[in-house]
Amino acid sequence: MRYRSQPQEVDAIQWTEGTTIDGVKDWANDRRHVQLDFDSSALWLWNGEEVGWTAVPFGWWIVRGGDPERYLPVSTKHFSAVYEQVQP
Repeated sequence: MRYRSQPQEVDAIQWTEGTTIDGVKDWANDRRHVQLDFDSSALWLWNGEEVGWTAVPFGWWIVRGGDPERYLPVSTKHFSAVYEQVQP
């Protein structure tokens, strides 16, 4: 069987050199559940008890969709193939 994703607008931010940990915390509107592992340069987001901590590799996008408490790390390649910027 084949499936098509349903159109949905999401909020997203990319974890790059120009993005600070405080910038991600402000974007997520949650200062306690965003942490940085200085050894691996991975950003960690708390995704609730069911999922726990989720690593976001450097250069990847963080997508927040229908559930404002859940974050999905998405590679740049996948992000560009699936998402386009919404004009205000």
